[in-house]
Amino acid sequence: MADGEDVNIVYIKGLMYVGAEDGHATFLDKIKNQILNHRKRIQEAENELLELVEKSDKQNLNAKDEARLLN
Repeated sequence: MADGEDVNIVYIKGLMYVGAEDGHATFLDKIKNQILNHRKRIQEAENELLELVEKSDKQNLNAKDEARLLN
């Protein structure tokens, strides 16, 4: 569950985080992991944006980088 993009996806029991006695993730574990995953995606997007802005200051961006910057 901690490695997934979305904690709401059904996982094989062996892949579930053992947070409850029956081996299934608890509701609070799911919420916590959803928040952590969301924060991680925000941080990664921010880092990518900063890198692209810095790169654009030094050189012309290729079409792919320019599209990512606009996105």
